[in-house]
Amino acid sequence: MKAQYFGDVNDYRKFALLRLLADVGRFKIGVCWLLTPDEGSKREYLKEPGVWRGFDPDLFDMLLEVDRGRPTSGLDRIEQANAVAGALFFNELTPGGAEARQSFHKGCMKALAAADLVFFDPDNGLATDAGKPGSANARKYVRLEEIADHYAAGSSVLVYQHFPRVERTSFLESVAGRLRAQCDGAAVIAFPTAHAAFLLVARPEHTERVEAVRAAVAGRMVPGLFDGAKTLVADGLNAIVP
Repeated sequence: MKAQYFGDVNDYRKFALLRLLADVGRFKIGVCWLLTPDEGSKREYLKEPGVWRGFDPDLFDMLLEVDRGRPTSGLDRIEQANAVAGALFFNELTPGGAEARQSFHKGCMKALAAADLVFFDPDNGLATDAGKPGSANARKYVRLEEIADHYAAGSSVLVYQHFPRVERTSFLESVAGRLRAQCDGAAVIAFPTAHAAFLLVARPEHTERVEAVRAAVAGRMVPGLFDGAKTLVADGLNAIVP
């Protein structure tokens, strides 16, 4: 998750879903932001007022003040405002190295131990070959082992998953198969959108609460927000069913 993009439409989706999970599903939410450094934003000029400010001082000062609110003030505001009732947050910057990532994971497990639903918000989604531990892009992914550890500790898990340029139904079923293989007894439910999906890996004892959330999503449908809530079947047919 890049704080520089805070407040985009996916944030509206993710917080709306988390709020339903907390309010309707009665889950104690834990959020692992999986924060990654900002990428080139073309705002470096703001660090050089002697060069840039003279052309339009008022505009420069206004944009500088806006920039001072970045990169984490939006996240801080959400955390402090109790926007997701009673939620816990782990907001350390995600490391790239394999050893540091393991230490990061242990810290996350400890910080979110009281949660019974953990949300991972990676830049891209579930780790692929491009996100192997220690690789340049590893910090952009959540590792399957990290999800499995939280699940084994008694939490259902929600994961942000960006869609690559592939056939989406088969892709989601493939991801769901990987999740089910590591999370014994889990049901995997997708809340798909135009560019990404939120995958809920639900523990068996949470079934009733999850179904209440599914019903709430269906009852509040807004065009473009979610494309329903769909269970990814476990029989290898590469199908998504309502």
